[in-house]
Amino acid sequence: MKNSLNLLLFLSICVVSSTGWGNFSIKARYGTLPSAGGTALTAVQIAQHTNLARCLCDQWSEENDPYSYYFEMQYTGTFDSSDVYFYLGNDCANTAVALTECAEIGALNINSFQDRTNYIPIPVNHLVDPAGGVCRSQASSSTYYIFSNLENRTVAFSQGVSYDTKAPAAPTGVRAVGGEGSLSVSWDAGAVTEDRVSYFNVLCAQDGAPAPVSSDDTADWVDTEDVCGKVLSLDATEEGESCPDGALTAGGRAHPCYVCASVASTASSVRITGLTNGVAYQVAVVAVDDYRNASPLSEVVDATPVPTTDFAEHYRNLGGAADGDYCFLATTVYGDRDHPFVRVLRSFRDVALLTNPPGRAFVRWYYRNGPAWAAWVEGNPLALVILRVLMLPLVLFAFLTLTLPLWLPFAWWAVRQRRRLRREVSHA
Repeated sequence: MKNSLNLLLFLSICVVSSTGWGNFSIKARYGTLPSAGGTALTAVQIAQHTNLARCLCDQWSEENDPYSYYFEMQYTGTFDSSDVYFYLGNDCANTAVALTECAEIGALNINSFQDRTNYIPIPVNHLVDPAGGVCRSQASSSTYYIFSNLENRTVAFSQGVSYDTKAPAAPTGVRAVGGEGSLSVSWDAGAVTEDRVSYFNVLCAQDGAPAPVSSDDTADWVDTEDVCGKVLSLDATEEGESCPDGALTAGGRAHPCYVCASVASTASSVRITGLTNGVAYQVAVVAVDDYRNASPLSEVVDATPVPTTDFAEHYRNLGGAADGDYCFLATTVYGDRDHPFVRVLRSFRDVALLTNPPGRAFVRWYYRNGPAWAAWVEGNPLALVILRVLMLPLVLFAFLTLTLPLWLPFAWWAVRQRRRLRREVSHA
């Protein structure tokens, strides 16, 4: 499990006195230098600058400016023309460890702090692998050193820096059910706690290419294309193709151009709208962690939107005003087809009811009677108020069914029944 203490260590500012002259401190961190219009990074942005994408771009760049970030350094104390040396690594202050096992990232004369602000580049690939600068999949920390004397390894300043280049686990149990111009996609969200997932992104393809509803603007992870304009990955020795056809393969790389939906990690389902009935779509899901690393692609499933019924059109032709993708009564009661409660009930219909014969039979029965109920409720303000209250338990049940394993409510009911029987026996 990724330790949240690493992030606290990363954000803390540690000042170590340099014997004989003064103190160094990190004033701020920048992704882009202020001279180029950059502003200081927030705590959330700092984590997003020490991930796999920036590591790979730093490794690709190597001799150029890093794509990760910079430390803005301050110094207070004596100015005596001494040189200071900047290193990244682990145990670099130990004279028994060769300095070649650490990464030298610069050297400055102490007097340079008198008349200018100094920004020290922190390449993520040398946080991960100080000596070789080769990215690996891991979540750990390294140490940023300032030495006032290299021979004796005199430490003027040191700061722990955490990073996370390890992608979260791919979601499992992906399912997709076709609806009217839509797909209801769900998955098992069991990896959320383990991998500190922040988002789930759904990727959609049509005939092997990104679906018309897909957009890279919807993606939540940081991709190497966003950082350095290159398609880079750990397992590839050459640059990849941007947004290739046929990219949805289980366990493969996620390309932002295929993303058709984004939801927070608290969700385990989403409804994709704007699709064409009768057209087959391919769907996969990725998890995105706190550092904005994306998981490999989940299994890829196929689904086709289909016309559900013409009851809605018939209802509107009769003068009904509720338009909630056939959630007639709920839309009328809550006044908006996109009301959170209506969306929960609609997802419950698509995921829990339309996937089995009894559920589909109930939906057909509701479609026959729902328009008349909705029309009556529209003209009865008191009924609207009463139903808003009465429907709350139904909304809660639907929400729990969508977010919890289906066996939990039945297990709870079975335990209650068993306890009741025991009480009856004990009183007999």
